[in-house]
Amino acid sequence: MSSEWMKRLGYLCLSVGFLSGSYITVAQKAAVAWDHYAVAFAITLVGVVLARLGNRVTAEQAEKLGEDVSVIERTLDALVETVSDLNTQRDESDVFELCHRIDERCMDDINDFVEAREAITHRYGLAKYAEMMDNFALGERALNRAWCASADGYIDELHTCLNRAEARLRAARDIVKDCLKTA
Repeated sequence: MSSEWMKRLGYLCLSVGFLSGSYITVAQKAAVAWDHYAVAFAITLVGVVLARLGNRVTAEQAEKLGEDVSVIERTLDALVETVSDLNTQRDESDVFELCHRIDERCMDDINDFVEAREAITHRYGLAKYAEMMDNFALGERALNRAWCASADGYIDELHTCLNRAEARLRAARDIVKDCLKTA
C-alpha cells in the first residue's frame, strides 16, 4: 500500500472512530454503551497508527529522493569532468587504450546514475525527466560508440563520439542544475 493511501485510510478510520465514539457517548442519556465505545476507540487508534505510518513512509521517501537527486548531480558532474578530460587528452593517448579508461572511469558513475534517475520524475516532473534522459541517453550512446571506435582503432570516429558525448552529458547536467536552482 502506498504511503498516500495509508495516510488516507488512517484519516478515514480516525474520523469514523471519532465520530462514532461521539455519537455513542450522546446517544443514550442514562449510560454510555462501553462495548460500542471501545470499538469506536479501537478504530480511532487504528486510524492514528495508519496515519503516522503513512507520514513516516512519506518522510523516508522524501529523504531517499533527496539522496537520489544528489547522486544524479554528483554522477553527471563526474561524467562531464571525465569525458572532458578524456576528450582533451585524446591526442596524447593511445587510441586502443581509451576504451579501457572509459570502462575504468565512467561505468560506476553511469550505473549509479541509472539507479537514481527516477528521482527526477518524482521531484521535477516527467517533462524534465524526459529532457534530461534524452540528453543522457544520447551522451551515453556516444560514449559507447567512442568505446567501440577505440577498441577498433578508428581515431576520427573516437574524436567525433567523445565530442558528442561531452556535449550531451553537459546538457543533461545543465538541465539538472536548472531544476535544482528553481527548487
